[in-house]
Amino acid sequence: MLKSGLALAAAAFLVSPYGPFPMTANDVPNGRWEGDLRDRDCGERGDARGLCLQLTLKQGTRLHRSSWSMPIPVAEFTGLGATTRTYSSESVHFELKRDAGTLSFEGDFDRGEGGGEFIFSGDPDFVSAVKRMRLSEPTQRELLVLALHAVSQRQLAAYKERGYLRGDFDEVITFAVHGVTPEFIDEIRALGYDRPSSDDLVSMQIHGVTAEYIRDLTRDGKRRPSIDQLVSMRIHGVDRDLSRKLAEHHLEDYDDDDLVSLKIHGVNLDLIGALEALGDRPDVDELVALSVQGVTPDYVERMVRTGLEDLDVDALISLKVQGVDPDYVRRMVASGLGDLDADDLIAARVQGVDPEFVRDMVRAGIPDLDLEDLIGARVQGLDAGFVREMVDAGLRDLDLDGLIGLKIHGVDGDFVRRVLRSMPRADPDEIVDQWTHRGRRDRRYRGT
Repeated sequence: MLKSGLALAAAAFLVSPYGPFPMTANDVPNGRWEGDLRDRDCGERGDARGLCLQLTLKQGTRLHRSSWSMPIPVAEFTGLGATTRTYSSESVHFELKRDAGTLSFEGDFDRGEGGGEFIFSGDPDFVSAVKRMRLSEPTQRELLVLALHAVSQRQLAAYKERGYLRGDFDEVITFAVHGVTPEFIDEIRALGYDRPSSDDLVSMQIHGVTAEYIRDLTRDGKRRPSIDQLVSMRIHGVDRDLSRKLAEHHLEDYDDDDLVSLKIHGVNLDLIGALEALGDRPDVDELVALSVQGVTPDYVERMVRTGLEDLDVDALISLKVQGVDPDYVRRMVASGLGDLDADDLIAARVQGVDPEFVRDMVRAGIPDLDLEDLIGARVQGLDAGFVREMVDAGLRDLDLDGLIGLKIHGVDGDFVRRVLRSMPRADPDEIVDQWTHRGRRDRRYRGT
C-alpha cells in the first residue's frame, strides 16, 4: 500500500492554491485574515449547533502568496462578539489563545464576512517546555501551526512518552492535521498493535480505521489483520457483515485479502447458494472469477432451468464469456439437435452457429445434421445459400462432408450442371475430381 511520508503530509497541510508558508526561523507570522461565519461544519472540535468561523490566513505578494484555511468555533476566540452568521462590525479586535501562542486579529465584519490583519506571537513558556522535552526549538512558523491545531504541552508530552517525537515537529504537526491523538494511539495499542508507525496511524485516521472498526472485524478471534490490511479493508468497505454472510454459506477457507477481493469485484454471495444447487461449492477465487465475467445468481439459475448438464464454475464462466445465454440454449435445443452439453454450445457460439443457421440448413434439405457437422460447415463458409445453389444445379447427394468438399474447392453451380449432364449420377467427390482435373488441364494449357 502506498503511504505518504510525514514530511510530505505536514507540507500538504500548509499547501494551498497560493503555495506553502515560508518556514524561516526569524520571521514573525503576520498577514491578512479573512473569515466567513457559518452555523456548522467546524470539524470534530466544533459544536454542530454553534457558530463557526471559516478562517483563512494569507501572506505575501500577488506573485508569492501563501494561504491557509480551517474552521474554528467562534466560542474559542476571545473578544469576538459574533452571535449570528449575519454579524457586522466596523471595527473588531479578537484573539485566539493557545498553548503555543496567540493570534491577534484586527479588522471588520460585514454581514458575516470579515477581514483584516493578523499577527502571531509564540508563547515563551511553551518554548521552554519543548526544550525540557529535549526537542528542537520550534520556529515561529511551527508555533503558529501548533497553535492553530490547539496542540498543548500536555499533548506534546503524551506523544513523547509514546515514542513519537524524535527532535522535530513533523510528526506532531501531521498528527494534529489528521486527528491522531494520544488517546487514539492508546486504543490501537490496546488492540495488540504495539508499535504502529506514524505513517500507519495517519493512514488509519485518514481512512477511518477506528478501534471500534477493528474490534468489530476481529470479534470472532479467528484473524488479526495487519494495519495495511485493515486500511485496505476499510477503503473497500469490508465489514463484519461480510464475514457473517460467508459463515452463513459455510465458507470458511478465506483470508483478509480474500475479503478485500470480494468487495473490490462486487461479488454477490448469493452465487454460493446458486452453485450449491448444482452440487458445486465455490471458493473465493472462483466467486471472484464468476463475478468478473458477469456470472450472476440469476444467470446460474436460468442456465440450470434450461436442463443443460455438466454445469460447473468453469463451464459457467466459459458460457458467459462466449455470450451463451439461457435463451440461446433453449433455442438451440429446440432446433432439433438433440442433447447438447456446455462444450458443444460454446464451440457453436464461437463459430457463429446460431438457431437461425441451423434452421436454414434444415430447410435447405440436408438430412441427419448434428452440431459437429454444422460447426464444420460454418468454419468452411458453407451456408444454406450454397446448399440451395447445388440443389438448383441438380445435385441430389446432399451429404454434408461432400458439400463441404465442394465449397472448399470453390466448385460453383454452373460447373456442377456441366458435370451432371455428362455424369448424371456423379456424387460430390466425383465432381471435385472433375474440378481438380480441369484445373490440371488448364495449367498444362497455360504452360504452368
